[in-house]
Amino acid sequence: MIRAAVIFVLLVVSAHAAVDVDRLVDALREREEWNGRDGAHGERGPWQITPAVWRLHMPGISFAEARCVAVARACAVKHVNYLAAQLEARGVAPLLFNIALAWNAGINGSTRGTAPERAYHFAVAVENIYHARSRSQLR
Repeated sequence: MIRAAVIFVLLVVSAHAAVDVDRLVDALREREEWNGRDGAHGERGPWQITPAVWRLHMPGISFAEARCVAVARACAVKHVNYLAAQLEARGVAPLLFNIALAWNAGINGSTRGTAPERAYHFAVAVENIYHARSRSQLR
């Protein structure tokens, strides 16, 4: 039921909606709720970046640097741009929801329809945070 509602929402949203990468990265950080400890699967830092993602975008920089906000943010920005490009290459619009879903479920899970329900909840939460930040900036 949730997936059907999410698919409907995706169809309603304009495919031309530009995503503000900086605001999305901020929303992802807020949703990740980092408590200063590494995740159960080795995720590290404010964006809970995995070792594989770190190696992809930050070669030659120690994974220990993922705890440094400025360095981790640079990795997160690169990964958001990477996910958007991967979505587009697979024929999926790089919309806010789709990028957030790919962030949590991986590019394969998000494009093959195998993302777990919790990943859909994550993506909706990121969208809500993103839009709340947008409204608060207008005030």
